Amino acid sequence: MSTGLRATGVGGCICARHELVRPLGIGDLMKGERYSNMDYIFWASILYVTLLWIMLSYDVGCQWRVHLLDRKPLLPDVLQHDESEGRPAPSVRVGLPVWHGGAHVEKCATEHSLRYKTGAAMTDGEGIERVWSRLNPKAMATKEMHQDGRHENIEEAIDAHNFDKCMGLGVLLDKRLEVSLEELEVQIRSHGEATSSLEEGVQDEWTASLHKWHAEEDMPSLDRKAANPYVSTWERESLSKKTIEADLEEEEKAEQEKEAAAEAEADADADADASVTTKKKKTRRNARKSATVLLTMGADIRSRQLRITSMLKARVKLSGTETDRVQARRRTVLRSVQKFRELQAIHMPNVSELLAKDPNPTGEPILAENIKLWMPSDVPAQDRDTFVKPYLVRMETLLQREQCSNALLKMRLKLHAKNHIIRFRDKNVSGQKRSSRARTLIDRVSDQVDFFAAQYRCAQGALASLVGSGGVGEFRVLTQEDISSKFVEDHNAKAARRLARISGRESRLRPAVADAEDADNYGAEARGGSKRKLSWIWTAAGTPDASTQEYLYESVRVEWCKSWARCQRWGEEVKLLKVEMERVITTLLWLASQWRLRSEEDLPGSEELKAGRRAYALRQAHWLDAVREQFEARWKLAAARRAAGASATQSGDPPATAGGKRRHDQVA
Repeated sequence: MSTGLRATGVGGCICARHELVRPLGIGDLMKGERYSNMDYIFWASILYVTLLWIMLSYDVGCQWRVHLLDRKPLLPDVLQHDESEGRPAPSVRVGLPVWHGGAHVEKCATEHSLRYKTGAAMTDGEGIERVWSRLNPKAMATKEMHQDGRHENIEEAIDAHNFDKCMGLGVLLDKRLEVSLEELEVQIRSHGEATSSLEEGVQDEWTASLHKWHAEEDMPSLDRKAANPYVSTWERESLSKKTIEADLEEEEKAEQEKEAAAEAEADADADADASVTTKKKKTRRNARKSATVLLTMGADIRSRQLRITSMLKARVKLSGTETDRVQARRRTVLRSVQKFRELQAIHMPNVSELLAKDPNPTGEPILAENIKLWMPSDVPAQDRDTFVKPYLVRMETLLQREQCSNALLKMRLKLHAKNHIIRFRDKNVSGQKRSSRARTLIDRVSDQVDFFAAQYRCAQGALASLVGSGGVGEFRVLTQEDISSKFVEDHNAKAARRLARISGRESRLRPAVADAEDADNYGAEARGGSKRKLSWIWTAAGTPDASTQEYLYESVRVEWCKSWARCQRWGEEVKLLKVEMERVITTLLWLASQWRLRSEEDLPGSEELKAGRRAYALRQAHWLDAVREQFEARWKLAAARRAAGASATQSGDPPATAGGKRRHDQVA
């Protein structure tokens, strides 16, 4: 297909911050995207500027950068830098674009992604793709043109693109700054909450590892000695699809054995009750049982009830055998409730009044999973002194805290397993049969996540009932948005969508996914993690002990480090935007002054020609002054609006707006 063609395509180099095509930044590709072509285009694009260092984004930058400086001497002399001539070679730092970085392995992506590069701010590095989306229509139009006409046509399209981008800087920088200030505040607050739960000394250790890693950021990968803080040291190979399936089968087997033991115990108690006819002996036997047995039995029954509810709501359709298991579990719960009531009558003698107040208005039998146990946490606070002894409240409080912690731990591990399977499916599974099997496995793990989430909500609700919402400590109310793992990025969040729309990149950030449920695991921000907040579930119970829970400890550490990186990038974005605004104004002033100087030049020609030149130069200066004044007016108005909003927030009043509804496109 490329035989006899002068060019098979074009390569380009643009400003990653504002998406302006660089001078000499577009070149023909003779035979695909070869390093020699891209080297030439890159070094030509910085030929007439003097820079100390450059941050470069390229989708294969991790490989292209390796011998970049070694290949430079092979280029023409005009592209070489000579310090004796005042043209020192800049230091080049290469990173991966945010969206393309997701195609790289995790170690490479975290090492080279712009999200973890100091000074990259919130630059996504995908601007060149958006430039191609505008220039692509020219491909067919210029395919059969002569070389000169083709170049001229493409050049005009680039000039129009750059002009539009320059004229849009006033709106672009204003909106970016507005979003960045808001998101910086959110990320700082989120990172502060995560840090507050760390044990003493852990934060200093993790921060030191971050500084050590970034101190070697410009070194070749093989020469680095610091460990990558954004990658877990846990051996991920031990987590495989077969391992997860085996764990699920083992859990189900243990649950069945537990049910069988409970049924056997219930049958034995029933036989004993038949042989003991006197109520006095039965009461004496129950009296020997402690209050701890009452509470643990109640917690076990609640767990069984939640398991039944989870099975009925499962994504995977119940088979005939599983339906029989549901009925068997219901019978087990009913027998356990009977024993629970006998023991409850000893420690809560007035519980019969509560049971009488809880009639069944429909007259239909109550399903086992819907039976209310009337544990101390179920009793209304105003009636607790009447029906519950104080020691039961204290004991259940300790029990529910343990239940919350255990449910969170198991939910975290299941989230990791789910996301591992999703990534494995996306990279290795194809075809309807294999995809369906992978989907079934994902659904099974998702059901487990839902069960432990329900278990946590039940325990947290009981804890809040006992000690009040202010006494639950780190165990907050669990929402669906909180159930997110280290791979889940909230690229659907408001801040991400707003920032995406500013540069017209929303469609690039929201690729199509196979399942709506898996949508939170994808997208450009899913690769880079810029907008998401660290979910509190990963640090709620404090930092786990590394010796006993190495995997979970590493997960918390990596998430905390990424949260730190997000704060750094958003802070850099705010600083860069403010500097860029200043430089835009300075540049417009300088350009206007240059045109005024040209208007005073005494060039050869007739008086009419001189007058025309002077009029044109003054018109250009006037036009540049008008653009500058428009930008300044817009930015001052936005700054005043933000200041008014900040003062109103401190005073508790709603921020005032000038002229009713605020419009992003108006200038005072």
